[in-house]
Amino acid sequence: MNEYQILLKEWVDTLLKFKVSGTGDPHLDGGILCPSCISIHGRCGDMVYALVYMYSITGDEKYIKAADELFAWTEYNMVIPEGGYKNGIKSNWTGITVFAAISYGKTLLEHRADLGEERYDLWLTVLKRLSDFLDEYFKVSMPNINYAMSYTAELALMYHLTGNEWYKNEGRRWYEFSREKVTPEGIIFGEGIPMDLISERGCRSIDIGYNVEESLPNLVLYAKLCDDEEAIEELIPMLRAHLEFMLPDGAWDNSFGSRFYKWSYWGSRTADGCQTAYVLLADRDEVFGEAAHRSYELYKRCTVNGLLAGGLMYGDAGEPACTHHTFCHVKALTVMAKSGYEHKKTVALPREVADGIKYWPCLDVTFAARGNWRASVSGYDFLQHTDLYPTGGALTMLWNSKCGPVACATTTEYKMIESGNMQMPMNAPVCGTPRLLASDGKVTYLNINDTKSTINFEDDGKIIRINTKGTLKNGTGNILEGADYEIEYSLGDDIEISISCGCDAKFIFPLISRHDEKIEVSDGKCIVGGDVAREITTNGELSVNMEEGKRGFNPTGGFELLPIEITAPSGQLCKITVSVK
Repeated sequence: MNEYQILLKEWVDTLLKFKVSGTGDPHLDGGILCPSCISIHGRCGDMVYALVYMYSITGDEKYIKAADELFAWTEYNMVIPEGGYKNGIKSNWTGITVFAAISYGKTLLEHRADLGEERYDLWLTVLKRLSDFLDEYFKVSMPNINYAMSYTAELALMYHLTGNEWYKNEGRRWYEFSREKVTPEGIIFGEGIPMDLISERGCRSIDIGYNVEESLPNLVLYAKLCDDEEAIEELIPMLRAHLEFMLPDGAWDNSFGSRFYKWSYWGSRTADGCQTAYVLLADRDEVFGEAAHRSYELYKRCTVNGLLAGGLMYGDAGEPACTHHTFCHVKALTVMAKSGYEHKKTVALPREVADGIKYWPCLDVTFAARGNWRASVSGYDFLQHTDLYPTGGALTMLWNSKCGPVACATTTEYKMIESGNMQMPMNAPVCGTPRLLASDGKVTYLNINDTKSTINFEDDGKIIRINTKGTLKNGTGNILEGADYEIEYSLGDDIEISISCGCDAKFIFPLISRHDEKIEVSDGKCIVGGDVAREITTNGELSVNMEEGKRGFNPTGGFELLPIEITAPSGQLCKITVSVK
């Protein structure tokens, strides 16, 4: 087996350990029980593509048997009267039919001999019913853009399976619709309602996780299946543009996106994975293959007890992995395993060799790169929910080549926006966004709520400075009188954060840190770690209000967090230095 097949087999075999069987109840038998959510997620049937592939390379009957049982479970429990699938037992969302149809279509197209004629005919009959449903669905519905972009792939598969040119023509029509939802920088927008809205700051509804793990992969699949060279040539610069959001460790920086409440460090919880987009076009640019491989390597690091966890520290935090992460991502990993790609040399990623400032007007996000540091500062104001998104010049990502992520934004409050598609941790989540805050005794006001802040930046060749000015606000935008603030981030050998505020405030720096790392606190200084230590020093009062061996956790990003509190008295300049030794 190649290295991708090995990880795929580990994931699939672990998922099958959670397969329900022997109850005699079709509501249960065949489904995959999630140990985190203690339920069967409605989309677990999407993994039949991986199951049939594993059967094809091992000859083990357990895989084809499991595929039959999952298919039957889905048909018994998820079908709606109109012929499509719903997202779950307690969900009436049906747009996800397109993803099941793609999984079935790829299985039928690539594994006819493995399926056998009787099974092939049955699955094709069901696929045609799903496709008919989608035809009607997209006449009247327009959900987030990843659905329309994915529909192009489903139509291309139906063209190959039936030979009917109508599907190919429809695929092209939907591709033409999709390519209009791209910013001048090459970034897909439309992951929000209304799809075409431009915010006051000029931002679009953009979610990097969905773009790279759902939309781009299925557009590439459409283009490859239909030999649409024009589409491929248009997609290549889009893949390159999105690749600037990949960190050197293979993570996707979506610490500000429109749907980042579902963001995991490697992508998005309910998407398929970036491999389909990047490995299928690896022959066009060697960095595409590198991106697919780096993402795979991160998957390995995030695999806990055989399942893909949402981040690097789920296991450390004692959080069980949700099966949704794994049964979705087996699809792209299957494409990677089948592609024949071999990682023979390391190619530098764009953000790995970056130096200086990169500004994204469509997100009002500034990337800064200097030496070992990579930082993201967000003024993104396409806010679809309150008390959720970090804006106001928030430092949403701080990454260092010696240790990886140092700080990483989370939702301000962890809300189950999509309850069936998100994971509730065992303990109350801790906010991971570095933030300035003050209180009037009743309400807390934060800089990361201020959509009216001003953000400016400069680079003198040695130090990068990003300056933000605004007013502390609560989640609904109300201000705290007199709480004007100024925060400046300076990137050089270290990170320096300078803070002034018109009222007594405090700055919370939630340092990413495993609970077994040593903490040393002295006057104005906190040192965390051993061989690679992170050091926070300040001229203010510093405290760590967490017991030794304890950490907070947040599923957004999936990190253990050590909140470090620093006072910022009214009228005084508070300085904080973050170093990695």
